Amino acid sequence: AFTACKTDKSSKKNHQTKKEEQEGAGKTPKVHVKEDLKRDENFLASNFPVLHGLTKDSAKLHNMLNNYAYDIHNAKELMKSEADLKVTFNRRNVIKRKLSQEILQPLAEKNEAFFHEEKGFEKELNRLGLRGIYAEGMFIDIGPSDVIEDVLADKASEAFRLSLKFAGIKTASLSGEYPFLNLSEQRKMVDLGEELLTNHSNNIYWGKVRSDFRAALLSLTDVHKVITKGEGGQRNERYSVHQLSTDFYPYATELAEITAFKKEYPKSRYNKVIDKILTNMSEIEIALDDAGQITKVSDVFAIAIKEGSAKKQGDIWSCSILERGRNKNLDKGQDFPHILQYDKNGVQTCILVYRFYSDKAKAEKAFVAMEEKLGEGKVQLQHLQFDEKTRGWVRRL
Repeated sequence: AFTACKTDKSSKKNHQTKKEEQEGAGKTPKVHVKEDLKRDENFLASNFPVLHGLTKDSAKLHNMLNNYAYDIHNAKELMKSEADLKVTFNRRNVIKRKLSQEILQPLAEKNEAFFHEEKGFEKELNRLGLRGIYAEGMFIDIGPSDVIEDVLADKASEAFRLSLKFAGIKTASLSGEYPFLNLSEQRKMVDLGEELLTNHSNNIYWGKVRSDFRAALLSLTDVHKVITKGEGGQRNERYSVHQLSTDFYPYATELAEITAFKKEYPKSRYNKVIDKILTNMSEIEIALDDAGQITKVSDVFAIAIKEGSAKKQGDIWSCSILERGRNKNLDKGQDFPHILQYDKNGVQTCILVYRFYSDKAKAEKAFVAMEEKLGEGKVQLQHLQFDEKTRGWVRRL
């Protein structure tokens, strides 16, 4: 019969997390880079004048940044083991947070022009394995980037190196106005994440990138076609990511950004499932006025594989109960890429979906084919309608 999910048991998840930490950590090697190591107290002032000027009035942060910069500059001599590298990159995380919150974000509110006029700022960040994150030209935050890669190649495990590389690519993916119109960084994240999943799935570093890897993979798989109809009868198509999204911002994407993945990573396990999704893509129809504003969102007919209740996390409803199943399906090449949320008799409900269409005949044909594949009663054809008042979806029975 059509299956409804049971609530996940947190104990199993916690056990798995502990297991990964134990298998990934191993024995802790001796740390050679000590906090009391004698360093050049003027190293930051002499080599990073912009960052020195920004932090000189914050003694504790300035000292941390000075020592970190010294250690990065002298990494070949100081870093003797992966344990040394872990300590150093953990310090980078602390510095990143404090530098952003205490110095750079207040500066952006007072003098945004600094980030456009001070050309040396970004170069200094890059030399320390950091980079700025910008949206529409405005400073947002800083994040990690590549640094001392030669030392990492010599002293670090593959899993550790891949996780650091992944973190840098994630930072690069966060800049820009439209997050899905350029998926070059997401494609790299999927490639690196897949390598960690395939070769290091029991390692703590896979756990560190897993959530961001899954989000990047969904930008290539949880996609659908938006068919627009204008007042004059003109019909156009564009592409969108994420559930039943119809708004151009922030969900618009380009088909070429998705097909590029196979060209760049022809050996990926995900090429087959992406091919299936693009060959027979989900569709939703909307009507536009002459100004390009949405005037109507058509009903959709979804081929549902599983159903579960949504959970409220703060002010947001979550369909996490179905996410693990979707992830496993995608890893195995099964193209069930969508999780949709709607109101079912006052209860927020989630469904794992093979495809959805505004064209009922097309949906019925796909439903019959999927039922033949999975078995009678294993699939449901659900009719969903957009509610203008709540700006959400409801199920029509």
